[in-house]
Amino acid sequence: MTVPHPGFRVTTCYLITTLLNAEVYPASEPVDLYSQCWDVELFFRDIKTTMGMDILRCKTQDMFRKEILMHLTANNGIRCLMGEAAKAKDVRVPRMSLKGSVQALRQCEPHLNQATSSRQDRQLVSGCLYESMTGKLVAA
Repeated sequence: MTVPHPGFRVTTCYLITTLLNAEVYPASEPVDLYSQCWDVELFFRDIKTTMGMDILRCKTQDMFRKEILMHLTANNGIRCLMGEAAKAKDVRVPRMSLKGSVQALRQCEPHLNQATSSRQDRQLVSGCLYESMTGKLVAA
């Protein structure tokens, strides 16, 4: 099967499977699933490098689990924020950079945490954060 990806060379794939009914199991579906698996690998790389999980510092199994859980919790929080920004700015989340989003959040964090700021000020800062997170998109 030939797989066209906009912006990339056309790829020819050979699919070997025991799923023989082409109407029930079209050949494009496993190829799409493989593409999604690759996205998961890229997400894991992002977590390790961008979130600093490439070197775990704990010495005990219990603390090791807690450290991984904290990294995944922070990653999920940032991914949720990326989803909100993508929805607000009509952008697809896979086009957004995790590293760029983390940098934008770090820049805006002091303003977001000001206890005296009004709801209107927080909405203004959130809008600027969303704009910064969606301003530089990666290739799809």
